Amino acid sequence: MKKRWTRALGALACTLCALMVLQLLAGAAENCHLTVYPCRPATDKDVAMGQDLNVMGPDGEPLLRYDLYKVADMTRSQVADTYDFTVSPDFPVEIPQEIENSSVWEGIAQKAAQTVFLDEAGRVKETVSIRPAAENVPIGKKKQDLDPGLYLLIPHKVGEAPKDYVSVQKDGKLVTRFQGEKNSYSFAPELITLPTKAPDENGQINTANPGEWIFDAEVYLKPAPDLLGPIRITKTLLSYGSDSPVTFVYRVQAFKDGKLVYEKIISMDFDEAGTQSILIEDLPVGATVEVEEIYSGASCKFVSREDPEDPTVKAEYPIEFKFVNDFDNTNKGHGILNRFVFVKGEDGKPGHWELNPPEKAEGGEAP
Repeated sequence: MKKRWTRALGALACTLCALMVLQLLAGAAENCHLTVYPCRPATDKDVAMGQDLNVMGPDGEPLLRYDLYKVADMTRSQVADTYDFTVSPDFPVEIPQEIENSSVWEGIAQKAAQTVFLDEAGRVKETVSIRPAAENVPIGKKKQDLDPGLYLLIPHKVGEAPKDYVSVQKDGKLVTRFQGEKNSYSFAPELITLPTKAPDENGQINTANPGEWIFDAEVYLKPAPDLLGPIRITKTLLSYGSDSPVTFVYRVQAFKDGKLVYEKIISMDFDEAGTQSILIEDLPVGATVEVEEIYSGASCKFVSREDPEDPTVKAEYPIEFKFVNDFDNTNKGHGILNRFVFVKGEDGKPGHWELNPPEKAEGGEAP
């Protein structure tokens, strides 16, 4: 009888020890950390893109931030070295225990993001009812003490409402947009697990992968820069009667989703009648372009202009803006070079050109 009690106590002790180990393992997972970077600096092009995305605000912090929405809780399995998912009631998604195809993750991320940001008609909501588990975390800064879970990661600009940064593409997929120093970018919603595992030989991250659990995770965003396309500005000067070159100055602006995403000042010099063209090749495809002749040259008058029927930037061919001027014999002014100064934008806004007081000059190109 004594031996039976001894064996029973031994078995109970083993069970308690096993439970304590499981509790310790689960407790360790309560302390997860995350650092998100703009992109993986694999090539010089990626390094340049990361620098373009690293726009600082007046407070010295990056304007590119991210929010985390908790799609599912993760609890340590008691039968295997893995975690089990318990989906939040806010998200009508199913999480397979093992996901080997990245397209499955992408589909779940899309459905989760659309649940947060889109209404039943597929339009961006004015207000978001699902609150993030962490919000406005600066890129490159470590976010500490996150609970284990499956998180939806949404990059965006600090201070903007979802209706400002969420877009729905023609294929119906949701993306968020951010304006860098030089270019605009789109980000697909992503899912991450905390804790996580190292990628396998195919680059896939799966909670069933071999290896140690990573509680201090690093994630690289996958920005998609806008495709760039050309426009052409053509100027015709019908006659010429000046003793010095005549300068014409144009402001080029491009807008996407109602936001200014491109601005540039260009100029043309004429020392005789004729036609000139300038090809500008770095405008975002899909953006709507406006071209304004902000200075028509000394002794010249405006005759006409012709805009493209569709002022949207195409990747395949340049859209063309045509301007016609003529020499005005009634105006005997001198050639003037307007000096434009580029003012860097604040709070993540694109920079702009300002006109300094004009100086008499021989004509030329605005800097």
